[in-house]
Amino acid sequence: MALEEEKKEQELKNNEIELQAFKPMMSFRNRLEQRYEEKIVTVEFKCNGFMKKATGCLHKIGSDFVELYEFKGKKVKIEIYGSGNGVFTEYAEKIIIPLENVCAVELKSPPDHCPEC
Repeated sequence: MALEEEKKEQELKNNEIELQAFKPMMSFRNRLEQRYEEKIVTVEFKCNGFMKKATGCLHKIGSDFVELYEFKGKKVKIEIYGSGNGVFTEYAEKIIIPLENVCAVELKSPPDHCPEC
């Protein structure tokens, strides 16, 4: 009996450690920083009831935002998907997107590195 109780107690401790290590937003930010920072990406996000896609250099990753900059003389391309009205396109030198609005981040294939500032 004591051996079974020790096993259960050890399993509970292991589960607690795993739960402490798993932090979804931190994990997302860490993955962005490790694989996507300073690379050309497309970020899908929601804004004012619309879905949008922004393509640019992922220059900064803050605690609650991502910032895309223009690259190689190309401005950040922002596609706005309307409800049945097609796609509208805007361009900007940079865009700041709240992390809570981000749906997906896609790395351009093959990954291009952003030019030095």
